[in-house]
Amino acid sequence: MKSLTVPTATDHFSLSINKDIFVFIGLAAAFLTIDPQAVPGYQWQFLLPLFFSIFYKLFAPPIKAFSMGYLVLNGIWLIRYCITPVLIKISHYQIRYETTVSVRHLNMALILMVVELVVSILASSYFYSKIKKTSTTMELPVEQGKLLKINGLNTKSMNPSLVLGMAGLSLLVIVLDPNALNGFNFIFDTVFLSKDDSTFGMSVLIIAWTKIIVTVYLIELFGDREKQSEDKKNLWFSMLVVLVSLSFFNGTSRNMIFIEAFAYIYLLIRVFPKHKKSILTICLSSLVFILVLVSIVRFNNTRNISEGLSSYDTAHIAQEFSVYFEGQQNIALGIKSLDFYGDKYTVLTLFKDLLENTIYFNRFVASIPSTVQMFNTTLYGHSLWADQIPPTITQAIGLLGALGVLVPALFVSLVLKLDRLATQKTNVFGIFLAIFVAVNIAFFSPGSITIISTAVTNRFIPLYVLYKASLTKF
Repeated sequence: MKSLTVPTATDHFSLSINKDIFVFIGLAAAFLTIDPQAVPGYQWQFLLPLFFSIFYKLFAPPIKAFSMGYLVLNGIWLIRYCITPVLIKISHYQIRYETTVSVRHLNMALILMVVELVVSILASSYFYSKIKKTSTTMELPVEQGKLLKINGLNTKSMNPSLVLGMAGLSLLVIVLDPNALNGFNFIFDTVFLSKDDSTFGMSVLIIAWTKIIVTVYLIELFGDREKQSEDKKNLWFSMLVVLVSLSFFNGTSRNMIFIEAFAYIYLLIRVFPKHKKSILTICLSSLVFILVLVSIVRFNNTRNISEGLSSYDTAHIAQEFSVYFEGQQNIALGIKSLDFYGDKYTVLTLFKDLLENTIYFNRFVASIPSTVQMFNTTLYGHSLWADQIPPTITQAIGLLGALGVLVPALFVSLVLKLDRLATQKTNVFGIFLAIFVAVNIAFFSPGSITIISTAVTNRFIPLYVLYKASLTKF
């Protein structure tokens, strides 16, 4: 059997998005946000898209050089530094008075956001240059003059015994702890429950892990059928499995729906590369529908989409973008929190932030104040609620001092390395896991460290253990 050098898997996924499009959007946003009449604290916000355009053009790697994780990271940058400032200006700076932050806090937030942007893009440039030096093309075997189908993937890598075992374990969990299902919602439910009443904290996690494993296994199964005999039904069934899986989600957060969806879309493109356009069109359209439906039911208690969307004006969207993607207002609030509680940060705070939402270990740090608590107390003036996310950059500075500005660089490097790993993997579960972690880190990189550490302990490590177990024949 001879071998033939072929393009890496990145070529099957890569979207032909020119960097100059992002640069143009940034320059347009800078022009639109120049406003001599801006309210105090926002006179200089045009610098955010301007610095984005300059540094992105000069240093950011091309989008096609990496995969889904880097694409999501680019989207986050675009939302934070270009789209949100424009929305804030269009909404006449109504967001300025949502919280009691001073002009000094807002100006410091702008400077800190520029520093974070520069560090992130320069880090991406540095790690891209390192990866280019070590990257190699993938060689695939050739049988009878034809390349192996499915881009050389191993579509029989997952041990069915593990999948059946996890499914059986989940059924046992549901029997012993039926309240665990209360932690999950279905998109067609009339009311979304935000918390579960499970007796055991691990119950919901086991069901969530099983959902992912079963979904990936079924995609692999249909991929193997496609490998034996090409039939578009294999693609349709795989996409149906993904849509059903996304429709059954934990809690009320839309973030995990988004993250899982992008990981599954990447996996589908790797397994069915000939149908990339169909996958992108159908899956992205379905994702938008699911996210809109979840949003209006959660926040407006209605299933009438037009009625729900009527409440989303530019001020509302600007507020949501600033909260979820850590805009200038939220960074300013983080700085204000450091002013109030900066002297409260100790080594114990670091352990608290890392273990706060971790099963079992969280009991050992329950009495220690966390960044999340201090941030929310600053926002609300009391500690009764703790539902807002502190920005990564101010949390990192509080925990690590000046070295905290390097934390965004760490996240960027992880995204790029995991993206590259996903393109080099040839087994389906390994591909999914690498891109799933990459998209998680990219999406949550602005805020906060606690969310990412929770994902590491509650999702990444368990799924990695299950991935290794899936390769074992027993």
